[in-house]
Amino acid sequence: MIKRAVFLIIFGLLIISKTAGSAASNGDRNLKSEVEIVNKFADYSIIKKWELPYELEEVSGITWLSNDKICCIQDEDGIIFVYNLKTSTIEKEIEFAGDGDYEGITVDGKNAFVVRSDGTIYEVRDFLEGEPEVDKIKTGLTKKQNIESICVDKLGHRLLLGVKDEEKNSDRYKGIYAYDLKNDHFQDKPLFRIDMKDEVFDEIDEDDPEKVMSPSGIAINPESDEFYIVDGRRPKILIMSPDGNAERIIFLDEDEFAQPEGITFSPSGKLYISNEASGGIPNILEIEIREKDKKQQ
Repeated sequence: MIKRAVFLIIFGLLIISKTAGSAASNGDRNLKSEVEIVNKFADYSIIKKWELPYELEEVSGITWLSNDKICCIQDEDGIIFVYNLKTSTIEKEIEFAGDGDYEGITVDGKNAFVVRSDGTIYEVRDFLEGEPEVDKIKTGLTKKQNIESICVDKLGHRLLLGVKDEEKNSDRYKGIYAYDLKNDHFQDKPLFRIDMKDEVFDEIDEDDPEKVMSPSGIAINPESDEFYIVDGRRPKILIMSPDGNAERIIFLDEDEFAQPEGITFSPSGKLYISNEASGGIPNILEIEIREKDKKQQ
């Protein structure tokens, strides 16, 4: 009887010890998971948020204009919306075309350039003055590539356009193409390539190379000349050097960035990202990238 009691006590102690060890192990795993999740979004801070009106429910592109004003488009109507960040209102609407799948916008001086998903660029000249004149520019890109990114590279006197879906000749990369504004010429070969197998994407668990990065917007940081490319499908920002080398990935919290498709900088270097409604309220977020983490060793 005594031996049986001793056996039961020892057996009970072993069970308690094993359970405690297992709980500690699970606790370590949970703690590690929480730290990873927190650190995953520690590369940036949200400085300010603007909730957009229903007219911009499907805001698909933004670009800095001037004096706290941002030009926006949405992907159904051929209208440029001038949004005032100070008053949080739409200040002006400029109609330039009929219905269509308009995805990106950029401004160069008095002219605006809007890209349609099939690669067609609308040049809207003197767009803030009366009835603007509009020209269509054909490129070598198509609906198959699904073009959502456009920005002006003032130093190179060109427009840059990014492939979102299927590259013409490869699933290994997605190209950033250039349209020469000085010579009105589209360059058939990409200015630089986003390599889907670059080590910068190692943390992304995706078997299909085409889904690793899906550019929805592109902007140039005026302070560093780096390219900032936003992905609207799997929210993140790819930062590339001025010569087209991938430098860093900034993962974005899907709770805050439901569908980030527009990106732009102010002349002073403030970074803005727009989000389609995607079941919620469309918005523009001003974010700040933490400089101390900007360069990875």
